[in-house]
Amino acid sequence: KRMNYKDLRDDEDTVVDAQLPILDFTPLLEYLSTHQPAEENNEVTDQKLQNLAKELNQNFTELGFLYVKIPKTLPNNLGSTEFVTQELISDIFKSSKAFFASQFKNNLQYMSRANVGFVCQGQERLNPAENKIGDLKEAFNCSRPQIMDPFWSTYNETLSSSHDQPISLSTFPTQTSQFFSVCSNTASHILQIISLALHLPLHFFDSKTSQHHHTLRYLYYPPIKSKNSSIHNDKTQTRAGAHTDYGAITLLFQDSVGGLEIFDQRSGTWKAVPYIENTFVVNTGDLMMRWTNDVFKSTRHRVVMSDEEKVYGTERFSVAFFAHPNDEEDISPLKVCVERRGGVNKYPVAVAAGEYLQQRLNNTYQF
Repeated sequence: KRMNYKDLRDDEDTVVDAQLPILDFTPLLEYLSTHQPAEENNEVTDQKLQNLAKELNQNFTELGFLYVKIPKTLPNNLGSTEFVTQELISDIFKSSKAFFASQFKNNLQYMSRANVGFVCQGQERLNPAENKIGDLKEAFNCSRPQIMDPFWSTYNETLSSSHDQPISLSTFPTQTSQFFSVCSNTASHILQIISLALHLPLHFFDSKTSQHHHTLRYLYYPPIKSKNSSIHNDKTQTRAGAHTDYGAITLLFQDSVGGLEIFDQRSGTWKAVPYIENTFVVNTGDLMMRWTNDVFKSTRHRVVMSDEEKVYGTERFSVAFFAHPNDEEDISPLKVCVERRGGVNKYPVAVAAGEYLQQRLNNTYQF
């Protein structure tokens, strides 16, 4: 069931559906199941892939958001971990709900340098002008195994001795690691079509993201039950303030509660990005916008509440995967993108991807 978000605004400011396209990556998966990784100078002439790249390019240059269809099955010659499945997403949502219902989440201290751990409600403020008390959400940030294995071992004794935990430590970390791996592969395949859209070799971004410096975030938006609360009466307060993502691309898996909105600069209005069954959302972030010399857009978005949610206390869950280049990767605008902008380099100062991300994170969290 989709929530009715018309109650969010006055009649003259009604939020309408963004009507984003749904892209099917099956042609790419079928192609990869029968082809070895192409050499850097090999040109992909498959018309289905070119059509897919053309559709992605059109949307990312205009809005920076789209839906991706979740395949029912994967090609036989392709590994089962190469792309997300609905079964895997359903399982991860069950674990996420159990995690946020537990008390041991409070023991998992957020580590700013590694960007992992539990983020309590109000600790993150994506838009200080909009959310004076901080965002109305909790989060648990995860990273690659090299970071998470020692993280989990640090809390192993505390968590294993907790009597109220609804999930087993032996399954949640493993499941998180597996989902991180599948999302990494899925993001790589989306980046391959981005490569074609930018007239680059299919595997151009593979080596630039090979170290998996990504972030997986479990997100929980607690219910706001009091209709008379200051939160209810404050029309500017949102569950997640208006912001752009920091990295290259984001994969977003959301539940049917909805609330995601994007700002369409063409019309100057906010538009809803509702839950659509058997799909997930993909958007480009600030780093990709910089990397492509503003060819691709990084669009502001937020998570809002309807009056119905505030009265009846509806909670919301989502899972976001932020794909990011290797920390040492130079994210100066790509030559092909500078050429697409008439030879003007909009970001002449070189910066490494890891340094860029850390600067953005330092401005986000409140301690």
